[in-house]
Amino acid sequence: MSVDYLAQCADALLAAVDAALVVATTGHAAPGTSYLSHGEPTPDHCGEVTVHLESVGHEPQSFNSQGLSGGLPQSCNVVGIPTFVISLFRCVTNLSDSQTDPFPSGDTLDSDAASLLVDLWALLTELYDRIEENTLLPGLDDPCDLAIGEVTPIETDGDVAGWRIPVTFSANDHGPTGS
Repeated sequence: MSVDYLAQCADALLAAVDAALVVATTGHAAPGTSYLSHGEPTPDHCGEVTVHLESVGHEPQSFNSQGLSGGLPQSCNVVGIPTFVISLFRCVTNLSDSQTDPFPSGDTLDSDAASLLVDLWALLTELYDRIEENTLLPGLDDPCDLAIGEVTPIETDGDVAGWRIPVTFSANDHGPTGS
């Protein structure tokens, strides 16, 4: 694989997110900003989606006595295990703004939460579909080498809330040739 493999994977994840959050799917406007972030993003404004590399673990490939994958680790071959995180930030009712009623209506809070759940399901189903078709990431030999981690909410901070979705996969590669 080429030296820009991780960047290609990040771009592919961002493209999947952008495809998932279209108004035709969610019923509300797509985020106005999407970008790759170096490290955990801090939203500049609501209506933002990012992808960042959280970590790269390393695991030895496993081989059985016939030299096939699937046994005890008996090799020095190491494979990178990147974890990318998709973060979505949306506008929600600001619960800490002293200029507004400190107790917004239940309907307003319900609407905010429902919109975020619509976004989450649109994102997850897009990821599931692309995993099933093995089109989510470039160069992935087996979609079973990919996992969506535990989705967690990004708690309301000012007028922003959202979701954090980790995606981990086996790079099936020892790095770029010629390095």
